[in-house]
Amino acid sequence: MITVTKDDVPVAGVRLDTWFANASGIYSGVEAENTVDEDYLRGWQLTDENGQLTFDGIFPGAYSGRTIHVHFRARIYDDSGSVTYNNTTQLFFSQDIIDEVMILDAYQDAVTNWDTLNSEDSYYTDENLMTLTGDTTTGFVATYTIELPLTETSQSSSDSTVPSSPGTGSGSAPDMSSNSTNSTSARPRCPGTRSRILTHCKILFEFLRS
Repeated sequence: MITVTKDDVPVAGVRLDTWFANASGIYSGVEAENTVDEDYLRGWQLTDENGQLTFDGIFPGAYSGRTIHVHFRARIYDDSGSVTYNNTTQLFFSQDIIDEVMILDAYQDAVTNWDTLNSEDSYYTDENLMTLTGDTTTGFVATYTIELPLTETSQSSSDSTVPSSPGTGSGSAPDMSSNSTNSTSARPRCPGTRSRILTHCKILFEFLRS
């Protein structure tokens, strides 16, 4: 659940892009990974009049040189379609939860590349740490408050490709969902469809597994 606010007021019409690695630590849409024609685990939506939107996904896998993270890009447009605000950030998971996830069978392809803890990552900050509820059996719901303007975090060119259009993508990320036909993508969902969505300006971001 991510809350988007500015001066403590919910913000509607913000375009939020998200993209992250599959359980093997591989991004879609990246030439170096031979995934240019794939679009799994990436997508975007606009916050509605209440500032709400939802994404489903999997818990990302590790790759060398980085701790596990999720990318977000926030943009605001004026009436003419010009961008008036544009910034990118990365959100992180607690090390204890990462340790629990990385021993699961679905993540063993990424274990050999898992060489960076939160404390060793050059971009990690406690301020960008998400709160998760749930477990490795039923999945997690992440919560975080985004206060605009974002504090920009740099990122490497190998994982910075932003989704160009909203979509569902079906690529090769492991299917970790027990209640979704295609949660291997950052799949947009309609606001208000989950009871765990609270009352204003939130993104429900679920990390699911079977």
